[in-house]
Amino acid sequence: MPAAVDTWALCDRIARRFAKSKYCYESGEDYLPEGSLDDLITEAEISKQLSQSLAFLRSPEKEREFIKFVSQNAKKVFAIATLGKIGGEKVYRAVNDLQITDEKLPIDATDALLVELLGRWDAEQFGEHQWKFLAPVFNENILVYHLDKRHILPLMDVGSRPRRGTFGLVSKVKIHEAHQKHRGVILGGLHLAVKEIVAQKIASGAGQSGLDEVKREWQNKAKALDRLSEVKHQNLVPCIAAIGKKDKYYFLFPWADGGSLQDFWEKFRNPILSPEFVGKVLVQIRGLAEALKILHNYRGRAANFRQGVNSDNDGSEGDGIRHGGLKPENILRFAPQGDNDIGTLKIADLGLAKYHDASVLLEKNARGTNFGAARYEEPEVTALRLEIPALSCLYDMWSMGCIILELLIWLLHGTDKLQEFKNAIGRRDLNRGSSYCVIEENHWGAVAKVHDVVANYIKTLAEYPACAANTALGDLLSVVETKLLVVELPPPKEKGQDGLISVTAAESTKTNSGPYRASASSLLESLDDIIRKCTDQVGYLCTERD
Repeated sequence: MPAAVDTWALCDRIARRFAKSKYCYESGEDYLPEGSLDDLITEAEISKQLSQSLAFLRSPEKEREFIKFVSQNAKKVFAIATLGKIGGEKVYRAVNDLQITDEKLPIDATDALLVELLGRWDAEQFGEHQWKFLAPVFNENILVYHLDKRHILPLMDVGSRPRRGTFGLVSKVKIHEAHQKHRGVILGGLHLAVKEIVAQKIASGAGQSGLDEVKREWQNKAKALDRLSEVKHQNLVPCIAAIGKKDKYYFLFPWADGGSLQDFWEKFRNPILSPEFVGKVLVQIRGLAEALKILHNYRGRAANFRQGVNSDNDGSEGDGIRHGGLKPENILRFAPQGDNDIGTLKIADLGLAKYHDASVLLEKNARGTNFGAARYEEPEVTALRLEIPALSCLYDMWSMGCIILELLIWLLHGTDKLQEFKNAIGRRDLNRGSSYCVIEENHWGAVAKVHDVVANYIKTLAEYPACAANTALGDLLSVVETKLLVVELPPPKEKGQDGLISVTAAESTKTNSGPYRASASSLLESLDDIIRKCTDQVGYLCTERD
């Protein structure tokens, strides 16, 4: 190698470009952002560092060819060797004889040929330093990343301590701009939510069984999100990456600077009921309905997507996807911090989603609450004793009815009244139903019905001028009562030739009508009609409370 001062100077210039990684209680580590070597490891710099070491080639032409090759294909290899003080001749042998290039990284530092060529110490130095140069770059073409535990993620905590969310611990981080290629992240800023899967068993000291639980949960959610990666809509939160690192498992999502819809209700406890604000709320509800319509109509890849249910059906074509866990906490609000506007509402936690196909029938006697938010579960889930069809995409429509009703109560009465309503309907009871419905016995057997408190609140809301007949909020309330919070489902129909029966598809060219729960298509049509009337009819967007 050339004089030591030159090597140390280059080492210092490389080290000055390191960035720090720190997230989810992980200790801070240095990594080199992607592209940092482009203007640092030039042909001139490589020649300066290696000119003396390559004298054994006895050919200026071969030296130039090698230097050019390193500049184009092995800048990281050269920088790693520089930090490890690995001699220039060994660098030549590694690149030329073993064909180690940047694309081949990471390499196994214990490989016999590498150890023989570099010596054990230099091989270990190379193996140790290489991870600083291998922070992953996330792009839209890859969702699932299986990484070595030594990979360094290009993330830095920027928020408060991690909090517990649906998936586990959630932290606000900033991703280095050179390590993400998602257009949505660029438009929304570089802040992400990193969610670490944490098992309850680990907290209780269950050891390996807890780690296995975490891995299974991550694999299931990653599989679901991978299947859904083709589904794109402005009111759906996309997954940026699913990352597995030895015993650590993460998901990356865009950060919702406005928190959740529930957070919004808690923060702005007495909303200003203006026509402009109500109009924006209606547009966002419409966006959520359209997003559900797209999910429910999805006909994409379904192969191997059977969470907990085995089926002989090859699943080559999906029959729609239900979210299965809608609640105000996983409807996120993307808006400037502190802004009291509704912003853009987006459905999150799509890792809960499940395909609706013939295999769903097999779940009838094996349901739990893993995929549902207990308060907003439909009667089909909670009324286990009822003779009902298998779960369908209409599951989500009941949940939407619950959420829209709570939104209306908040709009008209504020957060305190909303909490009073929640207290009145109580908590989920398997013997009585969910919070929004109850199970009653009559001479026909067990029957599900809308909770009396819910029905009374709907009746009371309708008495306010803002919710009167032929007003925007009044028509929205009517949609909740007559189309969404409806126990009855469309009758089952045959599916295929295998004799299996499932619920009538939630979406079709003919929208639901009559006494049955409506589809997302039907809800979307109703919302389009309401929004159109807001423009066409004077006084339709009434916001008078008294």
